[in-house]
Amino acid sequence: RRHVHIQGRPPLPYDLCSLNIGSKVAGADLPGVREHALSTRPIGRFVSRLDAALSTLGTTSRGRSPRVVVVGAGAGGVELAFCLHARLRGQGRAPETHLLGAGPHVLPGRHRRIVGRVRSAAKERGITLSDGVRVTAVESGGVRLADGTLLPADLVVWAAGAAPHGIAKRSG
Repeated sequence: RRHVHIQGRPPLPYDLCSLNIGSKVAGADLPGVREHALSTRPIGRFVSRLDAALSTLGTTSRGRSPRVVVVGAGAGGVELAFCLHARLRGQGRAPETHLLGAGPHVLPGRHRRIVGRVRSAAKERGITLSDGVRVTAVESGGVRLADGTLLPADLVVWAAGAAPHGIAKRSG
């Protein structure tokens, strides 16, 4: 009928309708992601949760280097892995940083020269890039990979890309 129905208001007629409700992070429904990982969306909540996690990271790593795993090797994941690594090094900590991507290479869809530059910069900084890695769960001690191994982590950041909210699908 080309009307939007809003509770407590009369129907709103339209010719063209766009719902800009943003997105959620992909893969958040995997076991343990909500409980044990910091999701990048919504960003406001992520920033405060990240600051809190980083403030306690030194106490949980018991004298060893903090282990950070970023899941998602798109632009956001790459940026976060590099920034977290630099932030921890700036605090005098030597993090063990892993960036995991399910695709064939970091920054899918980007030119191979950019991918090569990111790989070189990661190697230079000691950031481990792993391509073609599928995460099946996040646990309190790390990230469970599809081959069954557990990659230990003190901090897991979930930056696995965007996914639509279910509201449009459920709306009929």
